[in-house]
Amino acid sequence: MDAEQRTNLESMVPRMRRHHAELEQPHDEWSNFNDGKNLADIEKELVNVNIAYSEAEDTERLIENGRRSYEDI
Repeated sequence: MDAEQRTNLESMVPRMRRHHAELEQPHDEWSNFNDGKNLADIEKELVNVNIAYSEAEDTERLIENGRRSYEDI
């Protein structure tokens, strides 16, 4: 792997950590299922989870493409 590829992949680490934290937060909040939230609030939170998941998938694809690019060299 060349230095530029390594730098690009390393620059994604903070983003991956942020995605992880975003996905962990609802898990922690929902661990108590008797929290009194109504369905509309839960649906709004699910939208946020789906957005975070989608962004995490995009990051994973970028990393996988970067890995493939240096393996093909």
